Amino acid sequence: MTRTALSTASRSTITVMITALIAGCSSMGEEIYTRQNQAASALATMEMEAEAKDPGKADRIYKAESDLHDACAPLREAASRRMTGESVGIDSQFVVLVSLDRCADETQRAEDFIRLDNPSLARFYLGSGNGDEIGSDGPADVASSPRNTMLQFGTK
Repeated sequence: MTRTALSTASRSTITVMITALIAGCSSMGEEIYTRQNQAASALATMEMEAEAKDPGKADRIYKAESDLHDACAPLREAASRRMTGESVGIDSQFVVLVSLDRCADETQRAEDFIRLDNPSLARFYLGSGNGDEIGSDGPADVASSPRNTMLQFGTK
């Protein structure tokens, strides 16, 4: 089958549109990556503390960490490749784009779990959720659920 000018133009247009969409989501992806990385670090710390004291709690933490890693795997893989200087193709970027909602949702669940289970650890790794800097000793707003949708990521 021969390619027509229309099919070539259509493919070019689609590629440009996808590239623009991915570029527009870049900062959102970076924020989600940072948040999921902070949440994963907090969960790892919680695991170490819970393993000796409460194996049932450790199982819940393992589950939360596993869910977070599964949901954010495409984003983490692309970030890892980028950090090592490897190219991230348009197909991989599209997979990341499609997975951002799930990763953001799972990151929010992990953050909520951490804030409810260990508020002082949450303040250290996540901030308080009300604008405090990460690692601060300011009061935590545990009852609030900050940045709960993709549209709110740009605001704190």
